[in-house]
Amino acid sequence: MKQHVIAAGALFLIAGAGQALAQGGRWTTVGTAPGGPIEVDRNSLNWHRMQHAVWRIRYVVPKPNGAVEERNIELIDCHDRTSAPISTRWFGPDGGIIDEQTDPISVAQAHLKPPTISSPGKAAAAGACRLRPPPPKKRVAHG
Repeated sequence: MKQHVIAAGALFLIAGAGQALAQGGRWTTVGTAPGGPIEVDRNSLNWHRMQHAVWRIRYVVPKPNGAVEERNIELIDCHDRTSAPISTRWFGPDGGIIDEQTDPISVAQAHLKPPTISSPGKAAAAGACRLRPPPPKKRVAHG
């Protein structure tokens, strides 16, 4: 299994997003890929400019390596409309991880760029920014 080193500071963020993966979350279809629907976990989104969005593709036909699902954690800048992958995991039919690639958040930040046109990443980034909740309302002090 391929694994890249995770920076200690990134562990907390990835662990939190990993919990969202494990708990299921609220998956919303935002597009289609040649392998199946592209879905964003709305529980991974917040109102901030920068997102650590969790998205997946559940393959209709398993990949040659046996993967039936691909899950991604993507760093997305909703203002600049740029993104970069943080983590990709491929899962087998039993739910076990077949392969994984993870980079430190600092690497993702250094590689933010507009997603490739018509790619699953572009659909996921656009969907994540569209689905993120609004900022909290500011409270006005009454005197």
